[in-house]
Amino acid sequence: MLALLVNRSDSPDRAVIQPDPKSPESSLIDSAVFAGAERFAQVITGSDGRSTGEQRLKGGYGLSEARRRLAPKLTVTRKDGDVILYISSAHRPEVVDFVGRDLARRPALTEEKLALAFDQLTVAFRAKSGNLAHRSMTFERPADTRDLRAALLASFARHRPAPEV
Repeated sequence: MLALLVNRSDSPDRAVIQPDPKSPESSLIDSAVFAGAERFAQVITGSDGRSTGEQRLKGGYGLSEARRRLAPKLTVTRKDGDVILYISSAHRPEVVDFVGRDLARRPALTEEKLALAFDQLTVAFRAKSGNLAHRSMTFERPADTRDLRAALLASFARHRPAPEV
């Protein structure tokens, strides 16, 4: 979800195509989206993450879980014969708040670690964003990414349980 938000995939015109898993471009598109998500998860959890088979926009765990937890905020529809994915700009604040609230429940996660995880997501996403460029699907802007980071950290801090005395 955060990778789609970093990419500003918030409308049909800025959506990411959900490739057919058998197409040659499938691994390129999947890696562009999941490289950032995987780095984020690695920093948060300290684990090596999911298998390559689970890091797919079609049939993968990440997308299935996002659809389950955030339907109807994650739009999956058709455009020009392609299945496309995006998070409507109208739902962006709600999705960011949901992610911040969900992460705030992790007692060992600090704001500093979350900031590092988001920064790592951004670096990894940018490194692979060229994989999206061949289909004109790269829309990230550093200023918008900084705003997204600030909103996520603010949500995390707002939903953090008060320390026990």
